[in-house]
Amino acid sequence: LQQHSTPGVVLGTVGYMSPEQAQGKTKEIDHRSDIFSFGCMLYETVTRQKAFAGKDAIDTLNKIIREPAALITDFRPDLPNHLQRIVRRCLAKDPDDRYQTIKDVAIELRELRRELPGRAGTDTTVPPTSAKFGATPSGGIVSSPKTLLPEGGTPGTHPVSSAEYIVSGIKQHKFALAVALLVVAVGAVGLGMYLHARNTEVAIDSIAVLPFQNRSTEPDSDYLSEGLAESLIYRLSQLPNLKVSPTSSVFRYKGKEIDPIKVGKELGVSALLSGRITQRGDNLTISAELVDVRYNKLLWGEQYDRKTSELLATQREIAREIVETLKLKVSGQERGLAKHYTESNEAYQLYLKGRFHYNKRSEEGLQKSLEYFQQ
Repeated sequence: LQQHSTPGVVLGTVGYMSPEQAQGKTKEIDHRSDIFSFGCMLYETVTRQKAFAGKDAIDTLNKIIREPAALITDFRPDLPNHLQRIVRRCLAKDPDDRYQTIKDVAIELRELRRELPGRAGTDTTVPPTSAKFGATPSGGIVSSPKTLLPEGGTPGTHPVSSAEYIVSGIKQHKFALAVALLVVAVGAVGLGMYLHARNTEVAIDSIAVLPFQNRSTEPDSDYLSEGLAESLIYRLSQLPNLKVSPTSSVFRYKGKEIDPIKVGKELGVSALLSGRITQRGDNLTISAELVDVRYNKLLWGEQYDRKTSELLATQREIAREIVETLKLKVSGQERGLAKHYTESNEAYQLYLKGRFHYNKRSEEGLQKSLEYFQQ
């Protein structure tokens, strides 16, 4: 099979992204990311559970990056250990530890098929009126995007997708799983076609950066949530081919629970950046996520645990990550993103405080902003 994940592009559905995609490591993304996604689909198909299920998108990405998937035998004790080894290798965090090609996965699945009894003579197609196999599986099973006719299939039979066949086989009896696994390998062709289609979506040419939510107990830290968003807006606006919504348009959403798709339509943008800031003393936790609002798809997400003194560097890092995520979609010079307007984190925080009070558009706010700007 040919490679379908385009190197340098971070796209994907949360729960099926590889660790390198979830971390925005665009230079490390290749066909082995597709193998990780395949492993997620195989895991969900045989267990009816997602391999990495978090409370929200950020939590899911954290699990993909840092936590191993539960054993499939925790949900299905009757499944062979060989299948567990195949799934575990597909879901390895390090691309070098995964199968290096989907052909390697197919070879392993065929080997598993040979090891199990009852493998011969099992039909891999079903009649259209079959009561046992005709129903589409339910319960959260991910179906292959293409319905495939196995090699040697006969006309007049109804071909089944890889996921459909696996579930049907497991329901029938344990031995049918062996043949079903072989069909999964063939279904990888359909998966590859899906992944290729996923990577050919229309380029993102516009973005809105919403004020970050202040999750701190200290109201004085509001300047951080507004200031970080405002700084990112300015830096991203340096990209000549990227339309960035101005602060006057996005700050009306401050403190509100928003629907990304609805907000995206209201602002007329393709992507939305949102996030949260929590300050505890000198410690900052910043979570950010970039969503393609046209497809309600997470493009990138990250959590940063930093000191307050590192806020300036973190702001630059987030901007770089976003541009890295969109770099094959946006052309033009990016010098404005890399430019250092100050090396002093203290001066940067005074500037953010000044901007925060200035944006209140009150006499008292203007006076306080001047005090901060003059320090």
